[in-house]
Amino acid sequence: MASADSSRVPVQDQIRKYGFSDGVLPLTETIFTWRAIVETLIIFTVAVGMAWLLDRRDVREGPTRPGDWIESSPLVTLLIVAIGEVWLARHFGESGVLAGLDLNTVNMILLLLAPHVG
Repeated sequence: MASADSSRVPVQDQIRKYGFSDGVLPLTETIFTWRAIVETLIIFTVAVGMAWLLDRRDVREGPTRPGDWIESSPLVTLLIVAIGEVWLARHFGESGVLAGLDLNTVNMILLLLAPHVG
């Protein structure tokens, strides 16, 4: 549950039965458990390995069309990452790091880290 608005009242009532008074499951009970972290590391390792195997080519041609140039240029990626980092800085600056950390911001952080991994 990313926020209280993302689930219906009956679901929140069930969550409250297990001791979470605000009706929201904290990240420590979902994605930050040791099982979830190990699973994520395994999936990440397999995905990076598969991407590396799929990208192994002997010869790479340079960009010949404008679309090829945009695809191979890091400028668009850097612009998107910069916009996202500014948004995250403002978001955490307004609400604080722990208060602003929810499932949506974790997804945003992972999306912004993806270009740096590849």
